[in-house]
Amino acid sequence: MAGAADTASVITRSALVQLETPDAYRGRVSSVEHVIGVAGPELGNFRGGLLASATSASFALVTGGLSAALAIAAVAATNSPLRTYRTPQATTKPTASRGGDAATAAAS
Repeated sequence: MAGAADTASVITRSALVQLETPDAYRGRVSSVEHVIGVAGPELGNFRGGLLASATSASFALVTGGLSAALAIAAVAATNSPLRTYRTPQATTKPTASRGGDAATAAAS
């Protein structure tokens, strides 16, 4: 379950970066997003290990989960553009398919 949630998170972050970052900055922003995506879990593991060694594994697990939930709630509460974000709609017009009436009309 956690792997599926992580995959969904990575895909969502990558899609937002690709859709909303100006072309001139996309490489830089993508690299920073990648570094954060790779380093973030390692920092969380370090935090969990330190806390578990000082207290207990279950306490570290519960506080880590609560901290993550509070961080998500804080971002959601303070970032209305992210909360209301919708993917842009395609602006291309559909093209006629090959074959059928369109091909017959073009040949005439």
